[in-house]
Amino acid sequence: MLVAYPRILQVVPGSIAADIGIKPGFSLVAVNGQTIVDILDYRWALASERLSLTLLDDTKASWEVDIDKEYGEDIGLVFEHPTIAPLHNCKNNCLFCFVAQLPPGVRNTLCVKDDDYRLSSLHGSFVTLTNLSENDWQRLLTMRPSPLYVSVHTTSGSLRAQMMRNPKAGQIMEQLRLLAEHHIEIHCQIVLVPGVNDGAELERTIRDLRSLWPAVQSVAVVPVGLTAHRDQLPLLRKTTQSEARAVVNELLPLARQAQRELGVSFVYLADEFFLLAGSRVPARRYYDDFPQIENGIGLTRHLLDELKPGLRRLPKRLSSPRRVIWVTGSLAAPMLQMVAWQLNSIEGLWVDVCAVPNRFFGESVTVTGLLTGQDILTALQTIDAHGAQILIPEVTLRAAERDFLDGMTFTDLQQAWPQATMIATPVEGQALITYTLGGEA
Repeated sequence: MLVAYPRILQVVPGSIAADIGIKPGFSLVAVNGQTIVDILDYRWALASERLSLTLLDDTKASWEVDIDKEYGEDIGLVFEHPTIAPLHNCKNNCLFCFVAQLPPGVRNTLCVKDDDYRLSSLHGSFVTLTNLSENDWQRLLTMRPSPLYVSVHTTSGSLRAQMMRNPKAGQIMEQLRLLAEHHIEIHCQIVLVPGVNDGAELERTIRDLRSLWPAVQSVAVVPVGLTAHRDQLPLLRKTTQSEARAVVNELLPLARQAQRELGVSFVYLADEFFLLAGSRVPARRYYDDFPQIENGIGLTRHLLDELKPGLRRLPKRLSSPRRVIWVTGSLAAPMLQMVAWQLNSIEGLWVDVCAVPNRFFGESVTVTGLLTGQDILTALQTIDAHGAQILIPEVTLRAAERDFLDGMTFTDLQQAWPQATMIATPVEGQALITYTLGGEA
């Protein structure tokens, strides 16, 4: 029987693998005599300082290569599939599944419903633990990839099974205890659905998760994301301003209590709750070491803190007039407008904030990262942007392909609006000021 060994897609230039002559198209047969089943086997093997690789080149000729390296040092191989083995797909049918409410025309990669604990430990994606076989559990508990990011939503087994429409979802507390017993670090997520898992249910869930400290290191609470494409899906509603205020008032005291008793806030609210409630974004100490910043927890505070040094060193005037437009989602627009007012005190500079309505997903989707190229273009057509410098947040673009979620590329957008200069800008405070001032800072 023909065995399919992991195929190497790319060799990082300047890496150990490149230096010894490994090429894209080679296949990895074994490391130190052990067959590589998936990415966990490979990462486990890389921990060794001495490696013996068995490979097949593109002619199927066998290679034997010995490597001496630093402990844990990567050797520069990129495989065709990020998990090497087939991806574990999601088998849930959650009430709030974002993939189920995507509009036509979205890029194909967004339609993949992955639920793979190997991606969780490597890239921080959230998993539900509902699709693991006995063999998966054995490998997970033996190899102990850490940390794991787990979508919990509620610790009530019956309610979780109902929310995820999967009877296997009800075992969450037993599963988390098992991970804790094997010293696997866990970061949890609660997608808060008004009228379903909020209020007393939310408080009980947080208490249950805190009982697993220090294995459970953090709990992120994020509002449910609802698009305008929910035909034939359960009737849900977005969080209101008053509900956002109630959540802030409910959970901030729990975070302060945790700070006193554990030394960390433990439970962290998504930025959207503070912005929607019209509340002040907490000080940096609330976020500790930003354990879930990739989940939208603390990005606003991080940006505000980065802006402070630059705002203290602003020039009094620019050498030539300059008009700049900041593109953003509607949620962050009021906060950015306050920053723009400070910059507009500079003689020769005028900054406008363009809050882009999200017509692609629906206007209830207000975060900047889900803006599309077409919606940005439509919004720009409603304002006078002639000759302006338009700053497009890089978070709206896929890094390598430079395309938006609707498939429009950054180049397409530039060509469609040639009367202005488009600049893809990192979502960082100093970068925002530097690009806005045209480098004159």
